[in-house]
Amino acid sequence: MIETIEANPDTIITLVNEKKFIVQEPVAEVVEKVVSYKTRIHGLPRVKEDA
Repeated sequence: MIETIEANPDTIITLVNEKKFIVQEPVAEVVEKVVSYKTRIHGLPRVKEDA
């Protein structure tokens, strides 16, 4: 599980177990990919309609 994503100038992804990954993609692209992945896995959130 991701704890933080930071740019310094490389993008560093820190997991909750304190392991770190340095990647070439900018922070915004990493966040976009994570959100896209989680949406595919968990589906779109359901929105309650007002009655």
